Amino acid sequence: MASRVMREYQKRKKKQWIVVLLSIPVILLFLLQVLDRHLVFIGTVPLAIITVVFLGCVAAFTLVNWRCPNCNTFLGKNISAHRCEECGV
Repeated sequence: MASRVMREYQKRKKKQWIVVLLSIPVILLFLLQVLDRHLVFIGTVPLAIITVVFLGCVAAFTLVNWRCPNCNTFLGKNISAHRCEECGV
């Protein structure tokens, strides 16, 4: 059972890192647009809306994905968590 839980944890951690890494270009694009309004072909407001919606989806994904595979408790904001604070796995 422990190896199954650890495999699932590793899969979830990998997915979480992928989502975090995909978020960086979106945030950088928005910040660059705010600093230089002629950088991107769409305006700041549409880009802000896209960024907020994207980050909302990232937050929703994190709430669903970043849970202990054993007890389903949210693992918090520490992406390097080595054990669940609730069940100890």
